Amino acid sequence: MPLRTVLLWALCVGASFIALAVYSKTPGPTGSPPIDAESDAGSPSAWRSSAWRIVMAIHPQCSCTGASLVELRRLLTRYDDRLTCELYVYRPSDKSADWSDSAIVRTARRTPGVTIIDDLDGAGARRYGIATSGGVVLYDSNGVPHYHGGVTGSRGHEGANAGSHAVVSVLDGADESPSSRPTYGCSLFSTSGDEA
Repeated sequence: MPLRTVLLWALCVGASFIALAVYSKTPGPTGSPPIDAESDAGSPSAWRSSAWRIVMAIHPQCSCTGASLVELRRLLTRYDDRLTCELYVYRPSDKSADWSDSAIVRTARRTPGVTIIDDLDGAGARRYGIATSGGVVLYDSNGVPHYHGGVTGSRGHEGANAGSHAVVSVLDGADESPSSRPTYGCSLFSTSGDEA
């Protein structure tokens, strides 16, 4: 094989790895959570019996979201006595319920402490300022947000990360100041689950 061909192949492979690395570390779009969730009439009220409430919005077709659900499960397991979750599953109004019945959503249904909400056209996600699949907002019992962002360190990667650490710090009482981190995932408001 000529040297030029080998070098071209190596260049293409290297460029592909670099593009993948950049993509995995590129956060999705962000929004801002409402200051006081208790004033939000559209929100379910059962959470008020819990000390803390975490809201997550997901795109059922986003392959990156599985890692976010793993991190969510870890948080709910660690704080099962004082943390509940509302999980908003994006669905365009022109799609049937089967469209959002993906493996990711079926996994989420088996997660204790999670209430699944069919989120038509992303109205709930928008209300909470979540624009990227896997984004969360952590509220105290008074409906005040303490954290807004993702719970993974990059797209589709589980494990220790700044987002989960920030949530743990709040729940353990080590940090009471509101904080945010990037959310790594697909745009919520795309029917394919790909970046818009």
